[in-house]
Amino acid sequence: MKQFLRAAAISAALSVTAFSTAVRAEVDTLKVVQQFGLVFLPIHVAIDKGLIEKHASEAGVDGLNVELYQVGGGSNTLKTLIAGEAHFAGMGIPPALTLWSRTGGEFKAAIATGTLPIRLMTIDADVQTIEDYQKVSGHQIAVPSIGTSNQFILMQMLSQKLYGDHTKFDDLMVSMAHPAAAQALLAGNQPVKSHFATPPFTLREMEAGAREIINSYDIFDAKHTGVVMMTSESFRADNPIVYGAFVDALNEAMDWIVANPDEAGELFTRFTGSKQPASEAADILRNGDVTFNNVPVGIQAYADFISKHGDVTPMESWKDLFMPNNHDLNGS
Repeated sequence: MKQFLRAAAISAALSVTAFSTAVRAEVDTLKVVQQFGLVFLPIHVAIDKGLIEKHASEAGVDGLNVELYQVGGGSNTLKTLIAGEAHFAGMGIPPALTLWSRTGGEFKAAIATGTLPIRLMTIDADVQTIEDYQKVSGHQIAVPSIGTSNQFILMQMLSQKLYGDHTKFDDLMVSMAHPAAAQALLAGNQPVKSHFATPPFTLREMEAGAREIINSYDIFDAKHTGVVMMTSESFRADNPIVYGAFVDALNEAMDWIVANPDEAGELFTRFTGSKQPASEAADILRNGDVTFNNVPVGIQAYADFISKHGDVTPMESWKDLFMPNNHDLNGS
């Protein structure tokens, strides 16, 4: 059985690959960074089933090592990628746009991994509607990171929609990784009384009595991509076989999840060591709460908002954020 959180290597052998008419060395160890939640299941499947190594070997690179690291928050993930400590990193759209903008387009998305509703959960009896957050005191809303996370930007988008001012909720938000935020919320005796959460944390919190105030689909008025896998143009140019193997592996993993929700739920709980029953994860996969596909949606809406209210370069098209292998998709 393979379980890999925080630094886990798969194969042992190293290789230097020859292709075309010259010998060109691709990386022998591929380093991937993820965050928390069911939305990262395609990475788990690809690693557990050795799909990245399989596609690399089929294309001529044998003995590839794959290492997976886990960090909390989009800003920390962004820093890890910029520092060269990883080759691919999964993150939400706001940090991805920030990374793309600050590096002049050097970092782009290799693939999107699906859609999910992010749910604002609370245990505070005094909060029944989103407007009640303006009336309560001593109440904190946990989001993965301040400034760059999907959740932080979604709260700003909601604030702009309700009040014509995108900052009304800023002072309520605190940075906290999902596992710690869920624990703080359910403890019931801490300032964190709301958590803008992703599956499976939302289900766990509902079962413990927390209520949903609003979700990201309501804010967007549509489904939207949750996570993209970012990498650099330099990495893609220097490692075309490994890059392609990674993209092909995640596409295969997403197809497998859709076709095998029961097995995928079991794999998620086993791979992550989650205490959640595998059947609950499978139910989330079946009911459409989380969908897995590579079509980017809602990218332009995020970009337009952040470029207007933040320091991200305006995008002419969602394709600006994505590598060329995505440009034929029906994205938005």
